[in-house]
Amino acid sequence: MIKKSLDENNIETIDYWTKKLSYHLSSHILHTIFWTNLTNKKSEPKGE
Repeated sequence: MIKKSLDENNIETIDYWTKKLSYHLSSHILHTIFWTNLTNKKSEPKGE
């Protein structure tokens, strides 16, 4: 939809879809970090 809107020079639609994309992508990344940190896997410190 973003590519199509760019081709049609439809700024309102570009704005709408880029905001939706950024919202959903950031939500996915934050949820991935959150659930990864809640795992019960033992991890040892690395380095000196």
